[in-house]
Amino acid sequence: MHIVFGMVADGFAYPDFPGDGPGCLNGCIVGPLGFLEILETKLGLGGPPVTPVVRITAWQKKLQEAGKTGKRFWAASLAADPFSTARLILSWRDALVEGGWRPGVLANAPARLSDLAAAEAAGSPMPSGRADRLRAVIARLEAGDKAGIDRLETVEASDELPPGWLRLTELLSAGGTDVRQKVVQAPVEASSDLGRLHVFLKQGTRAELDGDDTVVEMEASTELSAAESVAEWIASDTEAGVGKTLVIAQTGSTALLDLALARLGQPVLGVSAASPFRGALQVLTLAFATVWKPFDAERFLDLLTLPNPPVRWAPGQFLARAVSRQPGIDGPEWKRAWENIEKWVLAETEDDKRKATKLLGELRAWSDVARFEHTMPAIDAKGITDRVRTWANTMAGAERDPLLMCVVGAAKALSEALTKLDETPVSRRQIEQMIDSAIAEGLGNPAHKPEASHLRAVSHPGAICGPVRRVVWWNFAGHEPASPPFPWYRVELEALESAGCCPEKPSNAARRMTAYWSNAALAASHGILLVRPAVIAGTEAGSHPFSHLLAPLFEEGGKRERITIRAEDVHERETIPVAARTITRRQDVAKSLPEARESWPLPAIADILAEKVESPTSLETLATCHLKWLLSHVADLGAGRIRSIPDANRLFGNIAHAIAQEVFVPGPVASGSQAKKLAEQIFDRVVQQIAAPLLKPGGAGDLAFARERIPRALGTLAELLTTDGWEIVGTEMEVTHDFGNGLKVKGYTDLRVRHPVHETGVIDLKWSRRDKRRRDEVKKGRAVQISTYGHAVEPGKSLPAAYFMLAQGSMLAEQASPLAKDPVKADRNLKDTWDAVVGMHRSWSDLAASGTAAASGIKGAPLPPGLVMVPPKTPCEYCEYGSLCRIQQAN
Repeated sequence: MHIVFGMVADGFAYPDFPGDGPGCLNGCIVGPLGFLEILETKLGLGGPPVTPVVRITAWQKKLQEAGKTGKRFWAASLAADPFSTARLILSWRDALVEGGWRPGVLANAPARLSDLAAAEAAGSPMPSGRADRLRAVIARLEAGDKAGIDRLETVEASDELPPGWLRLTELLSAGGTDVRQKVVQAPVEASSDLGRLHVFLKQGTRAELDGDDTVVEMEASTELSAAESVAEWIASDTEAGVGKTLVIAQTGSTALLDLALARLGQPVLGVSAASPFRGALQVLTLAFATVWKPFDAERFLDLLTLPNPPVRWAPGQFLARAVSRQPGIDGPEWKRAWENIEKWVLAETEDDKRKATKLLGELRAWSDVARFEHTMPAIDAKGITDRVRTWANTMAGAERDPLLMCVVGAAKALSEALTKLDETPVSRRQIEQMIDSAIAEGLGNPAHKPEASHLRAVSHPGAICGPVRRVVWWNFAGHEPASPPFPWYRVELEALESAGCCPEKPSNAARRMTAYWSNAALAASHGILLVRPAVIAGTEAGSHPFSHLLAPLFEEGGKRERITIRAEDVHERETIPVAARTITRRQDVAKSLPEARESWPLPAIADILAEKVESPTSLETLATCHLKWLLSHVADLGAGRIRSIPDANRLFGNIAHAIAQEVFVPGPVASGSQAKKLAEQIFDRVVQQIAAPLLKPGGAGDLAFARERIPRALGTLAELLTTDGWEIVGTEMEVTHDFGNGLKVKGYTDLRVRHPVHETGVIDLKWSRRDKRRRDEVKKGRAVQISTYGHAVEPGKSLPAAYFMLAQGSMLAEQASPLAKDPVKADRNLKDTWDAVVGMHRSWSDLAASGTAAASGIKGAPLPPGLVMVPPKTPCEYCEYGSLCRIQQAN
């Protein structure tokens, strides 16, 4: 058996198999995990893999047990943060085991090593990790067992291997395996720039580079610009079929480069960085995030709106709509959602009570939110993990979708970790840390796969295990991850070395990393292209450490510009030579953007308009822009958007309206102080029902503001009404009326009041940081909403109507109104405003029926003759249809 072994060769590696032929029998290229699997199989070792989260919790338990028998060096840290402490000390323990540590061998061991030995001996045996598996293999080989491997080639030199892996190669060699270092360096023309680079890396000798295109640095302003240029370079290949071009994906992903390649019809590389944030993997995190108090409406909405959510689509939409309108539990929208869900369940199960009960129970399990404060019984935590695991297993189906199977594995690991921990209740912090660890490795994009071609890709320079024609170092920028701090003191190292344990030092790991960088350049036989964007993923990228090592050669003679090219130059020139290839581009025909139009033709919609029922809001829109009214209220065309939680101002308004419904009941108005006190009593319950985001730690300021301002505002309103002798008729009362001539109105009045002299009045409650907009509406005779209510509640009458501005505690109405506590001198009273609204509706409807839509914000838009209420000067200030009428081009 022929094996090529490299410390970072697990996963993508180059070449695909050992040797120079077109294929290989009984040979492979592997990293540590792959190598251990082969050896364990041959030696009769192995077992089911153990995930990191299970090992960390098992080690945490052992640290706690060891702490009961004496004072340990980790005691304070373990008490403050058990999981993080266990994770750190486990990494120390594994490094020692890999280096040959055996607990109990050291006599008079230093305190920390003695404590670690006590932890190793405490409690149940430690589940095996990579280091334990390595040592088990070494023990078998030391006992004389044979691995049956004929030839082993290592990418790293013997002095670059970690001590444990070096010991393994020595034992294999002693057992008859032909062990040697793999030749990675390619033969090159010594007089070329690439030849000079090879000499520099091996001997340190510097020679001025000629700029012969065998060594090229491509600088780019952004990663996108670099991707376009490199894709053009690959597409210009005239050597296809002669050798391979290898791309080093420095950031672990070729996603952006692949998009550019696909656009040019080129095969893609298919390297995808593993991520714990892929949709299905978030189900485990979100399932736990929603059960903590206070209710996290945003996380619950995230769970419902995942690409592949655990809640069926229809009930999920009912709940998502409820939470996006009133983010809380047991509020009106929440109850309405469950009424709809129960109807849907009966229809879905065709009134089969047994099936309906089962389905409803599953839906309620996912929606059983905000149950725990700071801790959770372990049995409940396992229940959530089992539910996630069952869902993922079911959804994975016969195809065993890799992303969903990753969720199954993570949920199983978390359940096993909870069993190992053997504690109840479990703290929120501990659970969140365990979840993060369970999904930490994540998964690459399952849909992002490489396509057959002469291109190859690796995600690390150390995965290059043989010569290649050309190397492209993609995203040759940024810093390599730093090695963890070396935790051992000199006296501890001396004690370890005396017992045959040699943990790897950071200097050795750094030397190995430098060798990987050099090998990436030495592997190229015909050229290397170093692609260096200034910005990667929106973040400024510094120079790569290897760039600093190469700087003396590249700067020799002050001629670095000979080997440097800007990616943007590729975009600007028709023909340009880059790295021994010529990129040819042709200028495309420029296309003009669509121009703004002041009017648009309409199909025959007279019948639709005749059936249209307006609301005060739609009439307000019509007064602003004819086209906007047609799109939003007639065509029912809304801007596509993801469901979201209302902002603080919306929440304040919702709270105020909900409390007002309980404070202002039909009959005499409570005094200002009574209304304020009642509002204060109701406040907390209402917030939990419809404004839970304010209960989160980040909402403390907004919550305090609302707690003080809303009851005070409602108390002020009550005082104003009682002072003038008004009584309450009702809140949120429906009003509908057909005014004839095509105008039908339906809406809901926030607050309806009655006076013995002035009879009925209408008050519209508004929450806004400033009252300028509503004040201007009254002043300019454009208060469409209150004028509509004032004439629709009791048709034939013009009732007094006002805006009550909750944030300011002021009642805005025209001067002559009996409701005016903050009178506004109006250019047009509410009766004349309503007449203007009626005429406006008729005029604009006629224009639409005649086949024309007017974009009111664009100069030259048609206006119906005799229009009294003309559009304002800035109608587009609050509009989401600008991309359709193209007002931006007009301006």
